Amino acid sequence: QLLQAETVVSGFPIMKSALDKVSESTSKPLGKDAFYKGIDEFGATILENPCSTDVNGVINNMTVEIRTKEKTVEAAIADAHKDLQQTLDYFYEQAN
Repeated sequence: QLLQAETVVSGFPIMKSALDKVSESTSKPLGKDAFYKGIDEFGATILENPCSTDVNGVINNMTVEIRTKEKTVEAAIADAHKDLQQTLDYFYEQAN
C-alpha cells in the first residue's frame, strides 16, 4: 500500500463510483460522506487529519475522566461537548 500511495499522484487510488454511491444514499445516518471527503483529492480520510487527532484527544480524555471517576458521565460529556465544539470551530475557521 505504501508503494502504491507513493507512486499514485493523488495518494491511494479510490473508486469514485463507490464514493458517489455512498454520497447519494438516503439510508441513515445521513452525512456519511463527511468521513471520506477529501479522499478523492488528498488520499486521506477525516480520521487522518489534524482536526480528528484533536477530536480523538478530547474523546480519550473524556473516557479517562469517566473511568477514573474524576467526573460523572453527565459532566464529562458536557465538558467534552464544549471542547469538541471549540475544536471544530477552530479548524473550520482555519479552513475558511
